[in-house]
Order: sequence, then structure tokens, then C-alpha cells
Amino acid sequence: MEVQRGRYTADIDGDFVVFLIGMRLNHPLRIRKWWPVAMAMPRMLKVLSQHPELGCLGFQQWFGRTTLLVQYWRACAHRPEGQHGGRAHRCQHDG
Repeated sequence: MEVQRGRYTADIDGDFVVFLIGMRLNHPLRIRKWWPVAMAMPRMLKVLSQHPELGCLGFQQWFGRTTLLVQYWRACAHRPEGQHGGRAHRCQHDG
């Protein structure tokens, strides 16, 4: 991936949220500790990619000893799939 130098902005109607999810493997050999978390993320991202009505505008990932996922969401209080019993929830009102 090529580095894009400079400053950039988003042109979007309404507010949006940037959501950061990170994980650092302090003990990589303790697979049973981090494997369930690592395996849940691809399933969640697949659901979000297939259902844009859930509010996820896009995401980027970086992998390594420290793994980072940056998600871009509509400002509504959407909650990622995987929380709350595996069901994606939509907000009723931003209030």
C-alpha cells in the first residue's frame, strides 16, 4: 500500500464515528487466550460488508504483534455484530 502524503477530509452527509479496535499479543504462544478474539473479527467484518444498512461505512486493518482495525460508522449508535449475542443492533434515535 502506497503512503498518501498530505491531509485529507471526508465529504459525507451527517456525522460519522471512527471506531478503533486493537489487540496486542504480549504472549503469542498462549493461543487459546487470543485465538477466539482473532477469529471473531473476520466474521463480523464479513457481515458488516454484506449489510451496509447496519451503518458501517468501511474499515482498514493492520496486522502484526499489535493488530489494529479502524472502522468508519454513521454517527447513529450502531453496535458491531458480535456483541450482544451475535445480533447486530440498530439505534432507535441519536438523541
